[in-house]
Amino acid sequence: MGDDYERLFVASLPLMDRLSRFFCRESRMSEQDVDDFIASVRLHFLDRDFAVLRSFEERCSLSTFLSMVIQRQLFDYRSREWGRFRTSAAAQRLGPVGVRLETLLRRDRKSLPEAVTVLQREGHRITRDEADSLAEKLPERRPRLVQIEIEEALPRELAVGSDAIELEAEAHQRQAVSRTVTAVMRAALAELPAEDLTILRMHYAAGMPVAAISRSLGLEQRPTYRRINRLCQGLRAKLADAGLSEVSVEALLGRPDVDLDFGLREMENPEDATSTDVEGNMSR
Repeated sequence: MGDDYERLFVASLPLMDRLSRFFCRESRMSEQDVDDFIASVRLHFLDRDFAVLRSFEERCSLSTFLSMVIQRQLFDYRSREWGRFRTSAAAQRLGPVGVRLETLLRRDRKSLPEAVTVLQREGHRITRDEADSLAEKLPERRPRLVQIEIEEALPRELAVGSDAIELEAEAHQRQAVSRTVTAVMRAALAELPAEDLTILRMHYAAGMPVAAISRSLGLEQRPTYRRINRLCQGLRAKLADAGLSEVSVEALLGRPDVDLDFGLREMENPEDATSTDVEGNMSR
């Protein structure tokens, strides 16, 4: 049995590393901190003879389970390294939305549009203008000082090929996010009942209208519309559970250098739709 968990650990390492790197970049962590955190995540899963993996009860997909564990580890890591985040009195006076907004902006280092997206996804009815007004009332916080190598402190104009390096880093980050999105979506789709998966394939991969799908499967048309919407909401929730914001996913859509392949084209006439079309439709 121990060998089974060791094999699972080894097989899961690439996904663990990708998820760890993605969550770290979402938190704007330095590359050195990212490497340190990835090492700590590996040790966490190795600890006590793979105790964390032994607790996996398959109530969700493995990718979702890993995402939840890694996000918890990231919170603990930041608390140890940066000090535990405490909301300001000003945020508390603004109520729960103000507290959550300050946490997203100051602790999680999200941009205002990203923070608004998270708040709306969590059920808060707030507009961009309302969030901007609240953010103006929040106190600024000095970032924690960190040690960096002297080369990192050189002016950008002295860095050789800095633009090319930055573009390459952005491309690598996009590829890492796209691989994570693909892994989460494939795992989520694999959990669906056969008929649900068939409906999604017919609609998004083969491009069939709902009326044609309903006739083909002997289903009522109106409930089929609601069924597709419910399935898409569930898939979006899986992405959110994995820490993938709508902003980060939407940034991948339509890019020629990103291949989002969820396996929905693995059917007859898959050329009727592209993976990007599928993700674009399902994310709306």
